[in-house]
Amino acid sequence: MGALLLAGAELVATNPDALLPTPQGALPETGPLVRYLEYASGKTAAVVGKPNPYIVRLAPGRRGLTAGQVVMVGDTWATDIEAAKAANLWSVLLKTGNGVHPLSSGPPTFHLDGLLELTALL
Repeated sequence: MGALLLAGAELVATNPDALLPTPQGALPETGPLVRYLEYASGKTAAVVGKPNPYIVRLAPGRRGLTAGQVVMVGDTWATDIEAAKAANLWSVLLKTGNGVHPLSSGPPTFHLDGLLELTALL
């Protein structure tokens, strides 16, 4: 893959998540691999998924909804909540997921313990 990047291929990433929570503990996610490839190639990855708000903005319109009618639920502040904020959506951060909370554009609309609490809220 590195040879392709050095030969001119574009670097495209689905997300920059650092960690993937699992029952056995956190594992490296896409972000560390992307950083490695960026460093090795001198290129900057184009992130096409969260936190890029493109898809998050596109989805409500396809369902005939406005941003004010949509809630983004996620477990990762840096991608899920940041994408929701960029798309002007309500946001719910579930504490059951990724506990890394970078400095950001602000807190989620709701910060819940898990899906059971979300179900009660709905």
